[in-house]
Amino acid sequence: MSEFVRIDLKSKRLPLRAVFWGYHNTGLSSYRLLRASDVFEVVAIVVPPNRTHETIEVLKTDALKSGLRVFAPKDLHDGGLIEDLRKLTPDVYIVDSYTKLIPKEHLGLVDYFAFNLHPGRLPHYRGAHVMNWAMINGEKEVGITLHLVSDTFDEGPIVDERCVDVSPDDDINDLDRKVAAEIPDIFHSLEQKIRSRMIVATCQPPGGTHYRARKPKDGMIDVTSQAQTIHNKIRALAHPWPGAYLVRNEKKLVIWRAGICKEEISGTCGDIVKRGRRCFLIAGDHRILAIECMNDPRSNGYKPVKALDIARVLHECNVEVK
Repeated sequence: MSEFVRIDLKSKRLPLRAVFWGYHNTGLSSYRLLRASDVFEVVAIVVPPNRTHETIEVLKTDALKSGLRVFAPKDLHDGGLIEDLRKLTPDVYIVDSYTKLIPKEHLGLVDYFAFNLHPGRLPHYRGAHVMNWAMINGEKEVGITLHLVSDTFDEGPIVDERCVDVSPDDDINDLDRKVAAEIPDIFHSLEQKIRSRMIVATCQPPGGTHYRARKPKDGMIDVTSQAQTIHNKIRALAHPWPGAYLVRNEKKLVIWRAGICKEEISGTCGDIVKRGRRCFLIAGDHRILAIECMNDPRSNGYKPVKALDIARVLHECNVEVK
């Protein structure tokens, strides 16, 4: 039976002085909602120092223009950083896509009154890149969870959770947009809870799975897999993610988009075959995937190549097409 945590906010004065931790697409959406809220007053942002995502510059520019403090600490245990945050007298932390575990000394500044917006169902999808993992695992539904921040990643009590469907042709960007569309409703619900001066959170059950951060090399396609498994990996790693790829003739072939075909083509799994002007990959179950968009292996930037040009590019790269 689940246990509950009740947070009494009768002693809190509104608006709550908030520090935002995070970046990325959902993080930018969360930040903008915070800035527009009359329940929160953003006093500072903390962005990761080791990321180059375009949203970081957007966040920093807006925050500095608005007179907010901006931090990008390499060491979260730095005493100067902790003292700087203490002087801002924050009431609450709002976290969305921050890349490091926030230490106890920081959480103590807000008496652990901190919320993390996590793009996965808890406790089943804890950890990093969980939307990619969920799509790779063939999930038909993914969640977005608002939970209290604890001393360990993604294990705090759950305040709110929403689910979205994963359509067969969705790629990771489609899923990202669907999840981001749920954020305003989650924030408005949180605002209502804060105005009511009581938040009830549900403790997570034991168990659950922690997923590790994915690396580019994880995108290599196992051609002995079933076509659906390969398709899931391709759409889970669509641009701007590193992509699912094959290596042929010492060249990296990134398949940005593919579709499973009903018909079968004779051949060996892993073969790239040409029929008409199109190219197909034979999977381990002998079903085929039409290669709809691929990189140009001669370009370091993995420039996309349209379907009708793929056979020509492969020929020019001396990649065997049967």
